[in-house]
Amino acid sequence: MMPDFSKLGMKGTEDWYFGSINREQANEILLSGQVGMYLVRASKTERGSFVLSVRDTQQTNHYKIVVLPRKNSDGFKFRIGPTEFLFIQDILNYYKKNKLVDSTLTVPAPRPVYRVKIDYRPDSDASAIGLRRNECVLFLDVATKPDGAEDAEWWHVLKKNTGEVGCVPKSCLRQSNPGGEDGKFAVLLQLNLPFDVEVVRPRNPNIFDPSQLRMEPGDHIRVKKMDPNSPELWYGVNLRTKAEGVFPFNYVRPLSQEHHADHCRHSGLSSNSAASCRPGNRVSQASGCTLDEYVESTAVAL
Repeated sequence: MMPDFSKLGMKGTEDWYFGSINREQANEILLSGQVGMYLVRASKTERGSFVLSVRDTQQTNHYKIVVLPRKNSDGFKFRIGPTEFLFIQDILNYYKKNKLVDSTLTVPAPRPVYRVKIDYRPDSDASAIGLRRNECVLFLDVATKPDGAEDAEWWHVLKKNTGEVGCVPKSCLRQSNPGGEDGKFAVLLQLNLPFDVEVVRPRNPNIFDPSQLRMEPGDHIRVKKMDPNSPELWYGVNLRTKAEGVFPFNYVRPLSQEHHADHCRHSGLSSNSAASCRPGNRVSQASGCTLDEYVESTAVAL
Protein backbone atom coordinates (compact mmCIF):
# COMPACT_ATOMS: atom_id res chain seq x y z
CA MET A 1 0.00 0.00 0.00
CA MET A 2 1.44 3.36 -1.05
CA PRO A 3 1.68 6.12 1.59
CA ASP A 4 -0.71 9.07 1.41
CA PHE A 5 1.93 11.79 1.09
CA SER A 6 -0.54 14.63 1.59
CA LYS A 7 -1.49 13.36 5.07
CA LEU A 8 2.19 12.88 5.92
CA GLY A 9 3.07 16.46 5.03
CA MET A 10 5.18 15.24 2.09
CA LYS A 11 5.11 15.41 -1.70
CA GLY A 12 7.14 12.27 -2.40
CA THR A 13 9.58 14.30 -4.52
CA GLU A 14 11.79 15.32 -1.57
CA ASP A 15 15.46 14.89 -2.39
CA TRP A 16 16.01 12.97 0.87
CA TYR A 17 13.21 10.43 0.34
CA PHE A 18 14.31 7.17 -1.35
CA GLY A 19 11.09 5.15 -1.26
CA SER A 20 11.19 1.60 0.08
CA ILE A 21 14.82 0.69 -0.56
CA ASN A 22 16.15 -1.86 1.93
CA ARG A 23 18.82 -1.58 4.61
CA GLU A 24 21.58 -3.06 2.42
CA GLN A 25 20.85 -0.63 -0.42
CA ALA A 26 20.91 2.30 2.02
CA ASN A 27 24.28 1.13 3.38
CA GLU A 28 25.73 0.89 -0.13
CA ILE A 29 24.57 4.41 -1.00
CA LEU A 30 25.72 6.08 2.21
CA LEU A 31 29.04 4.34 2.87
CA SER A 32 30.44 5.91 -0.29
CA GLY A 33 29.49 9.39 0.97
CA GLN A 34 30.66 11.82 3.63
CA VAL A 35 29.99 11.61 7.35
CA GLY A 36 26.53 13.02 8.05
CA MET A 37 25.05 12.12 4.66
CA TYR A 38 21.52 10.82 5.11
CA LEU A 39 18.35 9.55 3.49
CA VAL A 40 14.83 8.64 4.59
CA ARG A 41 13.22 5.42 3.40
CA ALA A 42 9.97 3.57 3.93
CA SER A 43 10.43 0.60 6.26
CA LYS A 44 10.43 -2.76 4.48
CA THR A 45 9.51 -4.68 7.63
CA GLU A 46 7.02 -2.36 9.32
CA ARG A 47 4.64 -0.93 6.74
CA GLY A 48 3.64 2.63 7.54
CA SER A 49 6.88 3.47 9.35
CA PHE A 50 10.00 5.18 8.03
CA VAL A 51 13.73 4.89 8.68
CA LEU A 52 16.35 7.66 8.83
CA SER A 53 19.64 6.18 7.58
CA VAL A 54 22.81 8.15 8.34
CA ARG A 55 26.48 7.77 7.44
CA ASP A 56 28.33 8.02 10.74
CA THR A 57 32.07 7.89 11.42
CA GLN A 58 32.59 4.13 11.19
CA GLN A 59 29.31 2.80 9.84
CA THR A 60 25.76 3.56 8.74
CA ASN A 61 23.17 3.84 11.51
CA HIS A 62 19.44 3.39 10.99
CA TYR A 63 16.83 5.16 13.15
CA LYS A 64 13.19 4.12 13.15
CA ILE A 65 10.63 6.88 12.59
CA VAL A 66 7.29 5.83 14.06
CA VAL A 67 4.19 7.40 12.47
CA LEU A 68 1.45 8.30 14.97
CA PRO A 69 -2.01 9.81 14.40
CA ARG A 70 -2.51 13.38 15.59
CA LYS A 71 -5.35 14.01 17.98
CA ASN A 72 -8.32 15.85 16.44
CA SER A 73 -6.67 15.80 13.00
CA ASP A 74 -6.46 13.67 9.84
CA GLY A 75 -2.69 14.12 9.79
CA PHE A 76 0.17 12.36 11.54
CA LYS A 77 3.12 13.13 13.78
CA PHE A 78 6.48 11.37 13.87
CA ARG A 79 8.51 9.89 16.72
CA ILE A 80 12.23 9.18 16.54
CA GLY A 81 13.68 7.85 19.76
CA PRO A 82 11.98 9.67 22.64
CA THR A 83 11.11 12.82 20.66
CA GLU A 84 8.05 13.67 18.57
CA PHE A 85 7.87 16.06 15.60
CA LEU A 86 5.10 17.40 13.39
CA PHE A 87 6.87 16.64 10.10
CA ILE A 88 9.76 14.50 8.87
CA GLN A 89 11.42 17.67 7.60
CA ASP A 90 11.39 18.92 11.21
CA ILE A 91 13.33 15.83 12.26
CA LEU A 92 15.97 16.55 9.64
CA ASN A 93 16.20 20.23 10.59
CA TYR A 94 16.60 19.32 14.27
CA TYR A 95 19.38 16.78 13.70
CA LYS A 96 21.28 19.12 11.43
CA LYS A 97 21.97 21.07 14.64
CA ASN A 98 21.92 18.25 17.20
CA LYS A 99 23.94 15.04 17.13
CA LEU A 100 22.41 11.64 16.64
CA VAL A 101 24.90 8.98 17.82
CA ASP A 102 28.11 10.17 16.15
CA SER A 103 27.29 13.12 13.96
CA THR A 104 24.83 15.74 12.80
CA LEU A 105 23.09 15.52 9.43
CA THR A 106 24.94 17.29 6.63
CA VAL A 107 23.61 16.64 3.12
CA PRO A 108 21.03 14.24 1.67
CA ALA A 109 22.36 11.40 -0.46
CA PRO A 110 21.84 12.00 -4.19
CA ARG A 111 18.43 10.51 -4.97
CA PRO A 112 18.33 8.52 -8.22
CA VAL A 113 16.14 9.89 -10.99
CA TYR A 114 14.90 7.57 -13.72
CA ARG A 115 14.21 8.66 -17.29
CA VAL A 116 11.62 6.95 -19.51
CA LYS A 117 13.22 5.16 -22.47
CA ILE A 118 10.08 4.48 -24.53
CA ASP A 119 6.43 5.45 -24.43
CA TYR A 120 4.26 3.14 -22.35
CA ARG A 121 0.48 2.86 -22.51
CA PRO A 122 -1.13 0.73 -19.80
CA ASP A 123 -3.91 -1.71 -20.57
CA SER A 124 -6.81 -2.29 -18.20
CA ASP A 125 -4.68 -2.27 -15.02
CA ALA A 126 -6.11 0.55 -12.91
CA SER A 127 -2.90 0.88 -10.88
CA ALA A 128 -0.70 1.50 -13.94
CA ILE A 129 0.08 4.93 -15.41
CA GLY A 130 1.17 5.96 -18.89
CA LEU A 131 4.68 7.18 -19.63
CA ARG A 132 6.15 9.38 -22.35
CA ARG A 133 9.72 9.14 -23.56
CA ASN A 134 12.15 11.31 -21.57
CA GLU A 135 9.77 11.92 -18.66
CA CYS A 136 11.50 11.75 -15.27
CA VAL A 137 10.20 9.55 -12.46
CA LEU A 138 11.23 8.71 -8.90
CA PHE A 139 11.21 5.21 -7.42
CA LEU A 140 8.74 4.61 -4.56
CA ASP A 141 8.33 0.87 -4.15
CA VAL A 142 8.55 -2.51 -5.85
CA ALA A 143 5.12 -3.75 -6.95
CA THR A 144 3.60 -6.86 -5.41
CA LYS A 145 1.97 -9.90 -6.97
CA PRO A 146 -1.51 -11.16 -5.94
CA ASP A 147 0.15 -13.59 -3.50
CA GLY A 148 1.96 -10.72 -1.76
CA ALA A 149 5.43 -11.51 -3.17
CA GLU A 150 7.46 -8.70 -4.73
CA ASP A 151 7.37 -8.36 -8.52
CA ALA A 152 10.82 -6.99 -9.33
CA GLU A 153 9.84 -6.23 -12.93
CA TRP A 154 7.25 -3.61 -11.90
CA TRP A 155 7.77 -0.45 -9.84
CA HIS A 156 5.54 2.10 -8.19
CA VAL A 157 6.91 5.48 -9.29
CA LEU A 158 6.09 9.16 -8.99
CA LYS A 159 6.23 11.50 -11.99
CA LYS A 160 8.37 14.52 -11.22
CA ASN A 161 6.43 16.89 -13.46
CA THR A 162 2.88 16.02 -12.36
CA GLY A 163 3.19 14.16 -9.04
CA GLU A 164 1.14 11.28 -10.50
CA VAL A 165 1.78 7.94 -8.79
CA GLY A 166 1.34 4.53 -10.36
CA CYS A 167 2.80 1.23 -11.47
CA VAL A 168 5.10 0.93 -14.52
CA PRO A 169 7.34 -1.76 -16.02
CA LYS A 170 10.93 -1.33 -14.82
CA SER A 171 12.16 -2.16 -18.34
CA CYS A 172 10.82 1.21 -19.59
CA LEU A 173 13.21 3.13 -17.33
CA ARG A 174 16.89 3.93 -17.15
CA GLN A 175 18.74 5.69 -14.37
CA SER A 176 19.66 9.27 -15.22
CA ASN A 177 23.33 10.20 -15.48
CA PRO A 178 23.81 13.54 -13.68
CA GLY A 179 27.31 13.88 -15.10
CA GLY A 180 26.22 13.56 -18.75
CA GLU A 181 23.42 14.83 -20.96
CA ASP A 182 20.85 14.23 -18.23
CA GLY A 183 22.74 16.51 -15.86
CA LYS A 184 22.91 19.28 -18.45
CA PHE A 185 19.21 18.83 -19.17
CA ALA A 186 18.40 19.17 -15.45
CA VAL A 187 20.46 22.37 -15.18
CA LEU A 188 18.71 23.92 -18.17
CA LEU A 189 15.26 23.01 -16.86
CA GLN A 190 15.94 25.05 -13.72
CA LEU A 191 16.08 28.28 -15.75
CA ASN A 192 12.96 30.38 -16.06
CA LEU A 193 11.50 30.88 -19.54
CA PRO A 194 12.55 32.67 -21.63
CA PHE A 195 16.30 31.99 -21.28
CA ASP A 196 19.30 32.07 -23.61
CA VAL A 197 21.56 29.15 -24.50
CA GLU A 198 24.60 28.72 -26.74
CA VAL A 199 24.78 26.29 -29.66
CA VAL A 200 27.65 23.77 -29.38
CA ARG A 201 27.28 21.84 -32.65
CA PRO A 202 25.81 22.56 -36.07
CA ARG A 203 22.27 21.56 -36.92
CA ASN A 204 21.10 21.46 -40.52
CA PRO A 205 17.52 20.14 -40.49
CA ASN A 206 15.51 19.05 -43.51
CA ILE A 207 14.80 22.15 -45.62
CA PHE A 208 11.30 20.81 -46.30
CA ASP A 209 10.37 21.06 -42.61
CA PRO A 210 10.14 24.80 -41.82
CA SER A 211 9.31 24.10 -38.16
CA GLN A 212 12.89 22.99 -37.44
CA LEU A 213 15.56 25.54 -36.40
CA ARG A 214 18.90 25.75 -38.20
CA MET A 215 21.85 26.54 -35.90
CA GLU A 216 25.62 27.02 -36.03
CA PRO A 217 28.13 26.68 -33.15
CA GLY A 218 28.32 29.93 -31.20
CA ASP A 219 24.77 31.03 -32.04
CA HIS A 220 22.66 32.17 -29.11
CA ILE A 221 19.13 30.80 -28.94
CA ARG A 222 16.38 32.33 -26.85
CA VAL A 223 14.25 29.43 -25.57
CA LYS A 224 10.59 30.43 -25.46
CA LYS A 225 8.80 27.18 -24.64
CA MET A 226 9.18 23.42 -24.28
CA ASP A 227 6.98 20.67 -25.65
CA PRO A 228 5.15 19.22 -22.61
CA ASN A 229 4.80 15.87 -24.38
CA SER A 230 8.46 15.74 -25.50
CA PRO A 231 10.50 17.72 -22.93
CA GLU A 232 13.71 17.31 -24.93
CA LEU A 233 12.26 19.40 -27.80
CA TRP A 234 12.40 23.18 -27.33
CA TYR A 235 11.10 26.13 -29.34
CA GLY A 236 13.17 29.27 -29.67
CA VAL A 237 14.58 32.05 -31.83
CA ASN A 238 18.12 32.21 -33.22
CA LEU A 239 19.30 35.65 -32.11
CA ARG A 240 21.75 35.83 -35.04
CA THR A 241 19.41 34.87 -37.90
CA LYS A 242 16.09 35.83 -36.22
CA ALA A 243 14.67 32.50 -37.42
CA GLU A 244 12.35 30.60 -35.07
CA GLY A 245 11.76 26.88 -34.74
CA VAL A 246 12.08 23.63 -32.83
CA PHE A 247 15.40 22.04 -31.80
CA PRO A 248 16.66 19.27 -29.45
CA PHE A 249 18.15 20.44 -26.16
CA ASN A 250 21.39 18.46 -26.63
CA TYR A 251 22.60 20.91 -29.31
CA VAL A 252 23.00 23.70 -26.74
CA ARG A 253 24.56 24.48 -23.39
CA PRO A 254 23.85 27.05 -20.65
CA LEU A 255 25.45 30.44 -21.15
CA SER A 256 28.28 31.51 -18.85
CA GLN A 257 27.36 33.36 -15.65
CA GLU A 258 28.42 36.63 -17.31
CA HIS A 259 26.12 36.07 -20.29
CA HIS A 260 23.29 34.98 -18.01
CA ALA A 261 23.65 38.04 -15.78
CA ASP A 262 23.68 40.30 -18.85
CA HIS A 263 20.51 38.63 -20.13
CA CYS A 264 18.84 39.15 -16.74
CA ARG A 265 19.74 42.86 -16.74
CA HIS A 266 18.30 43.40 -20.20
CA SER A 267 15.16 41.34 -19.61
CA GLY A 268 14.41 42.59 -16.11
CA LEU A 269 14.77 39.11 -14.62
CA SER A 270 16.52 38.29 -11.34
CA SER A 271 19.55 36.02 -11.61
CA ASN A 272 19.24 35.02 -7.94
CA SER A 273 16.34 33.48 -6.08
CA ALA A 274 15.84 33.78 -2.36
CA ALA A 275 15.87 30.55 -0.45
CA SER A 276 13.43 30.08 2.35
CA CYS A 277 13.32 27.57 5.13
CA ARG A 278 10.83 26.67 7.77
CA PRO A 279 12.18 26.09 11.30
CA GLY A 280 11.54 22.69 12.79
CA ASN A 281 8.68 22.19 15.21
CA ARG A 282 9.34 19.77 18.02
CA VAL A 283 6.07 18.63 19.58
CA SER A 284 7.13 16.95 22.77
CA GLN A 285 9.82 14.98 24.57
CA ALA A 286 8.39 11.55 25.33
CA SER A 287 9.56 9.54 28.28
CA GLY A 288 11.58 6.37 27.75
CA CYS A 289 14.93 5.26 26.38
CA THR A 290 17.65 7.51 25.01
CA LEU A 291 18.26 7.74 21.26
CA ASP A 292 21.44 5.62 21.53
CA GLU A 293 19.52 2.86 23.32
CA TYR A 294 16.68 3.17 20.82
CA VAL A 295 19.00 2.57 17.84
CA GLU A 296 20.45 -0.54 19.41
CA SER A 297 17.09 -1.95 20.52
CA THR A 298 15.44 -1.51 17.11
CA ALA A 299 18.35 -2.30 14.79
CA VAL A 300 17.06 -5.76 13.88
CA ALA A 301 13.57 -4.52 13.01
CA LEU A 302 14.56 -1.79 10.56
